[in-house]
Amino acid sequence: MVRKICVLGAGIIGLYSAVRTLEDLQNVDVTVIAEKFSPNNTTDVAAGFWHPYRMGSTNPSLIKRWSDETFKYLLNLHESPMASELGIQLVSGYYLNSRETNPFWKDTVFNLRDLTPEENKLFPNYTNNKFFTSLIVCGTLYMQWLMERFISLGGKVKSKRLESLSEVMADFDVVVNCCGLGNYQLNNDRQMTPIRGQVIRVNAPWIKHFYIVSGLSKPVFIFPSKNYVVMGGTDQEGNWDTTPNEEDQRHILDSCAQVVPSLKNVEILETRVGLRPFRKQTRLDQEIVTFNGRTKQVINNYGHGGCGLTTFVGCAKDVVAMIREAGVAPRYGAKL
Repeated sequence: MVRKICVLGAGIIGLYSAVRTLEDLQNVDVTVIAEKFSPNNTTDVAAGFWHPYRMGSTNPSLIKRWSDETFKYLLNLHESPMASELGIQLVSGYYLNSRETNPFWKDTVFNLRDLTPEENKLFPNYTNNKFFTSLIVCGTLYMQWLMERFISLGGKVKSKRLESLSEVMADFDVVVNCCGLGNYQLNNDRQMTPIRGQVIRVNAPWIKHFYIVSGLSKPVFIFPSKNYVVMGGTDQEGNWDTTPNEEDQRHILDSCAQVVPSLKNVEILETRVGLRPFRKQTRLDQEIVTFNGRTKQVINNYGHGGCGLTTFVGCAKDVVAMIREAGVAPRYGAKL
């Protein structure tokens, strides 16, 4: 029997959950339903840097497992011929004013270390400075490829704004809820709140390292990506405004130039705003409900804050495991 599965939401969490379901399970029919698709969602605004960030009080052991799985997956893509097409690269850089003396992700990234005295002279205004190598992925390029992968596996796509989960219950056996901030209304989840992030993409090909300044009232970061450098940012909890703000723009330009003076008067390509889907604890669980006399499985996978591109693989594997436990057989040769 073919089980009909609906994935709500087409950001990185939803779309990869849909792809992984088709890759790993047999006798499934998967449809993604969303109001917004790439390049018009938060994943496309994200800098795409692998670094656990803003997941509230979510169990650190869960964050580590989810993010480790994602790092391994992205590293494998980095070592493949597709790396350039997907905008995936290893990037080394500086983590300044670090508040973390023993981060749980220290053994996942490469060569996390303290700066030498000579290196610290480059950053006289900051202390507890570290250096490490991680991965960065261009969200838009990766999402384009992921959608193509989904369609090639037989996935279906429907553009629709939902007002209630009940709108899809009649047509599907399993509903995977990856709606992020949409759950504030859709699921009446008042724990969901936006964290507004404004970034500037600039033309600065000489920037080869990343820079993160921690411990400030406003975040400061610089990330080199495939076709541009991302400068940021903001961390405004409860702000739903997706319009670029001039005051934030000036903060980003001035603060990044303080860290890397060569960025003063840099050529601006575009300014983007995204709303990180924050929840005090990421929700990844399942419910068995009865709708019109039939049993339905509802899986919740949302509230990843600033960690969507850092945790998406590990979370999707948990989604697939829940569907499998409900009686769907694994596909032969699947990525278990």
